[in-house]
Amino acid sequence: MLAQNFPDLQQSNADDDDDMTLSIDSLSGNSCDQNLVKPTGETNVETELTKNTDDDDDGSLCPICLDNWTNSGDRRICALKCGHVFCYKCVYRWLDTQQQKSCPTCKKPASKSEIRLIYAKKLIAIDNSELEIMKERLYLTTEEKNRLQVDLANYVTREGVLKQEISSLRTQIVELSKNRIQGCSDSMYNKKYEPEKRPIKLYTDKSMEICRHSGCRVFDTNTQIDLIIASSKSPIDLFSGFGIKKVDMSTYKPLAFIPLHSQQIRDVHFHPINRWVLTASMDKSFRIVDIHSNVVISSSMLSMPLWSTCWDSTDPNLFYIGTQTGSAFKYDVRNVQEPVSTLSVPGDMSPVVSIASIPPTTEDGIPCGALILCKLNSLWLFEDCRNDYKRDTLPLSGPFISMKYNSSLKQLLVSSRPNNVVSHTRHSVFTLNKTSEGEVVCNTTHTFLGGRMQMLLSKSCFISNQQDYVAAYEESMKCIVLWSINTGERVAVVSTNDAVLDLNGICYNNENYLVSLTQRKMDFLKFV
Repeated sequence: MLAQNFPDLQQSNADDDDDMTLSIDSLSGNSCDQNLVKPTGETNVETELTKNTDDDDDGSLCPICLDNWTNSGDRRICALKCGHVFCYKCVYRWLDTQQQKSCPTCKKPASKSEIRLIYAKKLIAIDNSELEIMKERLYLTTEEKNRLQVDLANYVTREGVLKQEISSLRTQIVELSKNRIQGCSDSMYNKKYEPEKRPIKLYTDKSMEICRHSGCRVFDTNTQIDLIIASSKSPIDLFSGFGIKKVDMSTYKPLAFIPLHSQQIRDVHFHPINRWVLTASMDKSFRIVDIHSNVVISSSMLSMPLWSTCWDSTDPNLFYIGTQTGSAFKYDVRNVQEPVSTLSVPGDMSPVVSIASIPPTTEDGIPCGALILCKLNSLWLFEDCRNDYKRDTLPLSGPFISMKYNSSLKQLLVSSRPNNVVSHTRHSVFTLNKTSEGEVVCNTTHTFLGGRMQMLLSKSCFISNQQDYVAAYEESMKCIVLWSINTGERVAVVSTNDAVLDLNGICYNNENYLVSLTQRKMDFLKFV
């Protein structure tokens, strides 16, 4: 009634209601003005929430029905053989209705029997592909770093060696420059009045084939019975292994082949008294053969390949066997099944290339004798102390090729390959002495330098012809070189067509010969 009587008041109240409604709408954010823009921070938050919601749904929805799977019931999570995941009911119905049954995702062939239930309450796969890529890159970078460090260390070592060589050459240049005039005049005087030296020459007196199949490796000689034995591959079809071939010195004719081993023979030695031959082979066995009857009188099998042998210098019943694993065994011919003693070097498993038995020498301080073990990487003296051996290392650098002991000269000949310090092969001649303090000393007579390459384990030797010489095969020059022990000079070079594996100097009928063995033949070189 009040409104009817006062129409202006009613209009005023309506206007107030409209203003109030507009104010509430403005406060609540429901304004109908479309030109109002929301803050940027609020928009980014809503987008991130939406994205996180989508990411949370990824891996929890079935790609067929787009509904969450469960761990039981019809919507239980399962997988096909290809690895894609679905609801059990959805994928079963899919495979049941398709003629060419395949995975809904990758279309690979599938069947209902391949459906596998997954026993997990929640399945979430974390994307670690970038992490694996970074791990692979880290691994490759580490490998490259290690390789560069090794190369750097090698280059630093090489730089030090070259600096030493440069310093030595500079010193030699200075000395030569100071003595050039005096040296030239002295050399002219010496050439004028010095008697002419007669050159040493060798010629091939006889060459004979030992093996047609390239199987020779080592040989030994016995001038008392006019016999040479050489390891050889079997020429007999019924026996495909290796043995020794007997050769008559007087006629240069092969006598017989004795089959012994299934693999290559690495070393052979005549017995110092009896007509026996000791052989060691890569088939892990050694044998003692009666060379007169061609019968094996003793043999034994070890657990590793054998590389070297020698007879004891004082007791004819004892002998030594060197192995590929770095140890040596002492045996008695009266019982070859068990070794008398074992000689080894802890930490050095390189093969025993050569063994030499040294007789007792009181003047040299070795009253009970000793054994020299020439390994591939080190050289050792085992001094006999009656019931035990005292081990000492000899100060020579390897890698070593061969070693021989000359009982008449009481000298050792050790041949070495090139190494990081010396780029040439070395053939060192030295004697052994023991000081009053018990220290073993190597008195080096000469160190002969050869070529710059030596891959084969070619054996060097002593040889005599009015003087004493050292003979060695130089692989890089493909020749046999002789050096004089008296003067230290190279006195002869003999070219060879094939690689020489073993050398031995013999005196037969008052004539001196240098005998060489290749993989197929044996040459007898005679002094002119």
